[in-house]
Amino acid sequence: MLRELGVVLLLAAAGPGSCDKASSESDGAAGETSKPSPVTECQTYASTWCNKAFGCYVQVGRIDADTAQPKVDECVEQIEDTLPCTAVTDVSDNYDKCISQINGMACSRWNVPQTQFGSVAPPVSCNDAFVY
Repeated sequence: MLRELGVVLLLAAAGPGSCDKASSESDGAAGETSKPSPVTECQTYASTWCNKAFGCYVQVGRIDADTAQPKVDECVEQIEDTLPCTAVTDVSDNYDKCISQINGMACSRWNVPQTQFGSVAPPVSCNDAFVY
């Protein structure tokens, strides 16, 4: 049942898709911090989503913490493979908003039966967070 739960979550989280609006990139000027690679930012998205989702599922009492961590790891791997993160060439201007909104999501949104876990969708800002 939990394996199915993770798969359903991934289907909901796989929403971010391609877009044609790229974010501004660093021009490499001295003193500027380097921007993470688009692949790294995609991996951060996967980790942020999965940790929030399963952390909330623990918080609302649907699963225990020992069960959650392996599911987080599986979730991250599947999102990275499904998008796929290796194909991301840039992130849109919505990327930071997407991450912020995921972090700000109320855990009560995950207080649903396991069969409905996949109905919890990422914020709309995540829909075009990545450029392929």
